[in-house]
Order: sequence, then structure tokens, then C-alpha cells
Amino acid sequence: MLSIQELRSSNRKELLQELEKARKEMLKVRISLKTKHEKDTSKAGKTKRYIAQILTMLKGLGNAPVVSTSEKTVADKPVVAKVAKKAAPKVKKTAKKQA
Repeated sequence: MLSIQELRSSNRKELLQELEKARKEMLKVRISLKTKHEKDTSKAGKTKRYIAQILTMLKGLGNAPVVSTSEKTVADKPVVAKVAKKAAPKVKKTAKKQA
């Protein structure tokens, strides 16, 4: 991982390469955490933060970062709200008394 000063002095091409490396590292960290090979759970958060720093630097350069088509993240997927259908409460119908 590069320091903030090194990220700031990097050009767009270098930042995109570093972003690709960081995303691959994030994938490895997530897999190792799920399979219980990695004990340090803070590593995922640190890697996520590093990716965000790179994206912020790219945003500061004026051009939006290019998301590679080979690696789509969860954020790239459209959000669909899941609505649980609740059964309508049953209303007892009572017979009205006629006078």
C-alpha cells in the first residue's frame, strides 16, 4: 500500500493500476476471512479504506474512475428494495342486528 503522499504524487495511470491491485487484495482478504484463514478482521476495513482513498484521488484529478468490466463491485449493481408482503389482517365480520 502506498502512503497518502505517494498517492497524491501519482498520475492517473499509476492510480488505476494501484486500484486494480487493491481490489484484487480485497477479494483475497474477503475469501480468507470467510474461510477462517485470516484472523485479522481489521484488514478488510483497511483495504476498503485504501480503495476509497485511491478513488478520492482519482476523483480529484477531474476524471471519473473507470470501473473495469471484468471486476464489478457490489456498488455497481442496481439497488432493489425487498418488500416483504404481509398478510392482510383478517377482519371479523359481525352480523348487524336489525331493529
